[in-house]
Amino acid sequence: MTRYSVDPDRHELIAAWGTGEGDLATGLAALPADAALSVLLGLARSLAQLSEAAWRTCTHPASAVGSLEPNSEGWRREEERKAFGEVADAIAKPHLPSGGSMTVSYSPLIESANRIGRAQQAVLLSREDASPVQVAAADHLLEQDPFGPAELFRAIDPTAAAVAAAHWLAAAAEVTADASGHDPVHVVQEADNIEALPHETPTLILAPIDDGATPREAVTGLVRHALHITDGLLPDPAALRDQIDDTQETLAELGDDAPDLADIELRLTPLDPRRPGRDLLEDLLAGIHGCWLLYTEYDDLDTDDNLDGDAEDWDDEQAEQHQQRGRERFAQLVRETAAANRDRLT
Repeated sequence: MTRYSVDPDRHELIAAWGTGEGDLATGLAALPADAALSVLLGLARSLAQLSEAAWRTCTHPASAVGSLEPNSEGWRREEERKAFGEVADAIAKPHLPSGGSMTVSYSPLIESANRIGRAQQAVLLSREDASPVQVAAADHLLEQDPFGPAELFRAIDPTAAAVAAAHWLAAAAEVTADASGHDPVHVVQEADNIEALPHETPTLILAPIDDGATPREAVTGLVRHALHITDGLLPDPAALRDQIDDTQETLAELGDDAPDLADIELRLTPLDPRRPGRDLLEDLLAGIHGCWLLYTEYDDLDTDDNLDGDAEDWDDEQAEQHQQRGRERFAQLVRETAAANRDRLT
């Protein structure tokens, strides 16, 4: 049976199991740094309960009991075995408290899966605001690697990390705009023509920053909007009305080829409402990568003082060396621009 535990120093979920000759362990997932230890332990406990319930269907099979008549022990064991197909759905969509009560499954397997789903939601809950200490820590990590080190996901609250990433995306957009001549607000959209990118949210962050908003204001506003959607609220009805009007205009232009309005689905938030902070962080780092892609289109690719010959004569190793030097040059320019605008984070 697999057992689960939490490494509080590394903010990591650990799984361990016996082999007959000793125990093995492996790291399963990074955990949010700001989640309370009691919440993390609750998730580990729920995972262990699911493991125990699942293995019980193996150690206590229906075939070991004579009768499979309804409500008999054999029947209950057989039903528990059939419940495996419902486990993933129960984790993804657990029973939650409603009206002062909560549905509890008779199946230990399914109820354990529901508990995992409830515990997972508590662990992955995004914050509406960001701790200045966490933002500073994320900013320090991005200074070391402007493209976003893995530690950013392991050790920093996602909303705080997204605030710092928004500051560095704005710096990358400025560097790319200077090189390409494009508007800094739309550089990620331009980069989408080179490589498919989640450009909507980076653009939604770059626009208010370009207008004078701080990265904190831009990020927390978008995360808060997504959290309201999760709560079943519509925080900006006027924006939805505009979205519907734009959709109707597009359908009118399509004429007879247009689908029925009733068949069209509109997104209420560009973020995943189940994990808005982390989803935004991922998109912002993708935006920095997009800035780099567009920057390389305007960088001097044909000359490199450290390499002999013209670009068309380089072998794969020389081309890779040139790309790496260009990436480092871009990163340094972004560092300098981010440092020059450090007051945005205060």
